[in-house]
Amino acid sequence: MPPPISDRGALEAHILNQEVIRLDTMMKQKIDYIKENVRDEKALHEETREAKELLASLASKIDMLKAVTSRLSSRREQQNVRENAERHHKELAENQQQLRAATIHARKTISK
Repeated sequence: MPPPISDRGALEAHILNQEVIRLDTMMKQKIDYIKENVRDEKALHEETREAKELLASLASKIDMLKAVTSRLSSRREQQNVRENAERHHKELAENQQQLRAATIHARKTISK
């Protein structure tokens, strides 16, 4: 017998939250890699493209997490998931800024 709807919503929220955390970690590693290891324009272009794809995937998962909120039965669960989604959204914005900074840093290093 499948779990009740509210339990499935909570499970989906938990899985999405874990996926967002995993993607966020990958994004931070990608930013560090760009800043520390990219030494030519071709590599910078490729790494930046991959980072932007990661950011898009991360944004999509955060939106999915927000959407799950309405399917949760408990107000407390709804609030917790909403707060998690907001925190993840702020992290996403920070990752975007850090990617820009890492790209600028890499370009300066390449031009030397």
